[in-house]
Amino acid sequence: MRDTPFAPLVCCLRDGPVAEAMRRDGIIVENLDLRRRTFTEGPAFGIFVARVIARLRRVIDRHEVRLLHAHLHDPIIWATATGLLHGTPVVGTYHGPRIVPEGRGPLDPRNALRRALYRLAAKRAARIIAVSSEVRDLLITTMGFAPAMTVLLTNGIETAAFAGARGGPRVRSELGLEGRRVVTCTARLVPHKGQAVLVDAIAKLEATHPDVALLIVGQGPERDALAARAASRGVAARVILTSRRQEEVADVLAASDVFVLPSFSEGIPLALLEAMAAGLPVVATAVPGTTDVVSDPSLGLLVPSRDAGALARGIARLLDHPDEARAMALAGQAHVRRHFDLAALVNATAALYEAVLAERVSGQRAAG
Repeated sequence: MRDTPFAPLVCCLRDGPVAEAMRRDGIIVENLDLRRRTFTEGPAFGIFVARVIARLRRVIDRHEVRLLHAHLHDPIIWATATGLLHGTPVVGTYHGPRIVPEGRGPLDPRNALRRALYRLAAKRAARIIAVSSEVRDLLITTMGFAPAMTVLLTNGIETAAFAGARGGPRVRSELGLEGRRVVTCTARLVPHKGQAVLVDAIAKLEATHPDVALLIVGQGPERDALAARAASRGVAARVILTSRRQEEVADVLAASDVFVLPSFSEGIPLALLEAMAAGLPVVATAVPGTTDVVSDPSLGLLVPSRDAGALARGIARLLDHPDEARAMALAGQAHVRRHFDLAALVNATAALYEAVLAERVSGQRAAG
C-alpha cells in the first residue's frame, strides 16, 4: 500500500515471525495479546470475543483508524461487531472455499450457527471480497451473501521478485540435489494440500525416472506423516522435506525443474502463481481456484485431485518433453505477469477503500 493514500496498520492476536517482519518493514503492528478460543469453550469464548472487540476499539481510537479490513471468516465477525459499535466501516476477505469445518454433517448446529453469523456479518460489512470466482459463487449461492456487496479481487504477487533468481545452485548444493531433476511443491504441510498423494506419485516414477527428487518446502503438522509415507513407499532418499523462509522461495524455485501443486481445494494459490512467475512448468490438480490460474491448457497441466497415477503421468510428461515444458513455462509466466501482478490487486483494493469511505461520507451504501 506504499504508493496509495492509505497507511496500513496490522492487528494480530499474538506476535510471531510475520509480525516482526512487518515491523522491520516499517509497518505498525498491534499485538492484541489474546489466546484464541473456540465456540466449544463456552463462556471462555464469549470473554475472548468481548476482549477482541474492546482491544480493537482501543486501537481504532489510538490510531484514528478510518476503515477495518478483516481477513478470514471469524475475524470478519469480530471486526464487523467492532465496526458497528465504533462506527467504522468494515471490509472482509474470504481467501478460500473452506468456510466451515469439514467432517460435520449438513445439519450440525455448529455449522448452522457459523453460517448465520457469517451472513449477519456480511450484511453489516461495507463489502465482502472473494479471492476467486469459485469463492464468490460459493458465498453468494451457499452462504446467501448479496451479489452487489460481494466483489471479486483476485490475489496477486510481486511477479518480478520471482524472475531471474540466482540462488538455485546454492539451494541444490545445500540440499544435495546436484545432478537430479527436481520436482518441487511449496505449501503448508496440511492434509488438503495433497502432498501425500504427491509422494505416492514420485514412488510411481521410481523405475522410469530414477534421477528425479521431490522437494517439499513448508511447515505444518503433516511433516512426520509425510516422511513416514516416503519411507513406506521406498522413496525416502528421493524426498526432501525442508522449511525455507519466504524470501528464499525464489531461490528454491530457481533450483527446480517442475512445480507441482496437488491440492484438494484452493482459493487462489499463491504458491502456484510464484512458480509460474519464476518460469517453471507446472502440474496442478483441477480444483476451483487453481483452474482460475491455469485457465488454458497452454499454461500448465491439470490432473484430477487425489489421483497419484495422473499426477505421476503429468510430471513424467513435462520431464520427458522439455520443449513442451519450456513453452508452457513461458506462456504461464506471461499470463501471471499480465493477470496476477500484485500492483493490480493493490490498486483495486485502494479503489475499493475509496469507494467505501466515500459512501460513508455521503451516507449511502452500495445496493445490497
